Amino acid sequence: MRISKIKKSKFLQWVLKLLTGNFGRSIIGLFSKKAARQLRRLNGLLKYSTEKTQLDLIENLDRYYQENYRYVFLSMDMQYMGAGNPSEDFLVQLEKLKTIKQEPKWRDKIFPFVFADPRRENITAVVKEYLTDSAVPFQGIKLYPAVGYFPFDKRLKDIYQFAIEHDVPLLTHCILGDVYQRDENYYELFPVHPISKQSTTPEESYKKPENFQLNFTHPLNFECLLNPDIISNFYGEPTDFSKLKICIGHFGGEDEWAIYKTQQSASSTTYKDVYQFEPLDIHQPWLGDSSKRYNWLTIIKELIRKYPNVYADISFTLHDKRIYPILKSMLKDRTLRNKILYGTDFYVVATVTDEPELITMMKKYLSKAEITLISYDNPLKFLSSNLNPIKL
Repeated sequence: MRISKIKKSKFLQWVLKLLTGNFGRSIIGLFSKKAARQLRRLNGLLKYSTEKTQLDLIENLDRYYQENYRYVFLSMDMQYMGAGNPSEDFLVQLEKLKTIKQEPKWRDKIFPFVFADPRRENITAVVKEYLTDSAVPFQGIKLYPAVGYFPFDKRLKDIYQFAIEHDVPLLTHCILGDVYQRDENYYELFPVHPISKQSTTPEESYKKPENFQLNFTHPLNFECLLNPDIISNFYGEPTDFSKLKICIGHFGGEDEWAIYKTQQSASSTTYKDVYQFEPLDIHQPWLGDSSKRYNWLTIIKELIRKYPNVYADISFTLHDKRIYPILKSMLKDRTLRNKILYGTDFYVVATVTDEPELITMMKKYLSKAEITLISYDNPLKFLSSNLNPIKL
């Protein structure tokens, strides 16, 4: 059901909130726990997606935090994801977000990122316009490959060069998520990966849009992008993006963290098919059975170690308490600890938990110094650029 229809009908909102609330879920859960979980997800989305304006949503978030918090907002361009036309044009949304940032209350409190989809006409000009606005510049660039493009798309080249020149931060989605290219036949455009030349559908199930998105989102795509030899060969000319300042969002996701934990605790012979490759070898199996491929967490950790400006955040992933022992261990690592960022993925994370619960859980498992490191020190270093230095 389209969100636009729900937003227009108070009656429909009432029915869905009743059905997806605690009582409705408890009744449905007697018959199907899976259905009850799906209703929990829908309840979380309903809670925020029916807000009338971006400002309403921002003020909703702001009520959860103290005044000294600052927020990074990541715009989304859904025009080309095969799900029909959005109810409001992406450029209109950007202008509305820009208007909000102009208000004195929000000028130094929100830091918007402009979305970069290589399929949008004049995308380089759009990105530069919002990053260099003399009055209220946007802070960085958002990538979301799951909607149907690879991060090394040649049409993004000028944007990346501009970002390196001005130390502009980029943040990319990297998890199996709920927003992805919906075209059922999109896999036909990419029978093999453009760089690794591996099949993008090693099993029939990978032709389904919800799984095919993994080809675009996979963290090895950033080894393809950041490795000068690989990207130069792909572009057909000398290219070096190795200094890009980029955050890999969600750190791969909690499911990949679970695979990491299993692989770490098992004997090396159990995963001998995996360990015949180095973590950043693009010729290893990318998809399929987790006993034959590296988990995404390991790959992202190696990207952070190899490239000077690669970061990762724990947004959405931090809802799962299983991640905290691994996170605590990484925060003791001299290289990794300075490249980990706090995030919640508001309001999408509401499909599994609520913002206050995330804050409570973080305070339970992390020390005050660790919280300061990932929610202040590291983000300040990541977000600040030559174009828009941040002074808090």
